[in-house]
Amino acid sequence: MTEINEERVQEAVDAITQLQKDLEPSLKALSVRERRSLPKMGDGSIAFVDKAHEYALSYNELVPSFLDLPQMTQYLKLFYQLQKLSRAINPLAAVINDTMLFAGSGAYTSALAIYRNTKNAKKMNVQNARPIHDTLSQRFASIRRKTSEPEVAEEQAAG
Repeated sequence: MTEINEERVQEAVDAITQLQKDLEPSLKALSVRERRSLPKMGDGSIAFVDKAHEYALSYNELVPSFLDLPQMTQYLKLFYQLQKLSRAINPLAAVINDTMLFAGSGAYTSALAIYRNTKNAKKMNVQNARPIHDTLSQRFASIRRKTSEPEVAEEQAAG
């Protein structure tokens, strides 16, 4: 695994930003409350919705007068378009998140090794070890208050 060229990262960010701008008129951000209150069309409901839509188009007399069938058709088309986008984006987002977790874990493990080394160097009065250790140890201060052993605090922070 290797780092990504900064120019390539910026190109990707720019492409994502442009995609978001292009899709913005068709997207709707929902509040947590709205998400909870809306009925969900999951995999199990898709066939039901498709069939109801087909019947509504074929047997217009069965459509309730208050229902806007062209709007339902629009919603269904939008759903399938966004599903297609989601299926393309989600695997990429998942592997980006996995790789970020992996890289972050490697960096954090390395930082812990440096911290532990400065801790030992501080005990042996190595020059510059004390201020470096004191600065790095601030990461574990709030955890250390909850537990009496600094090593336990470090393990909890690492976990």
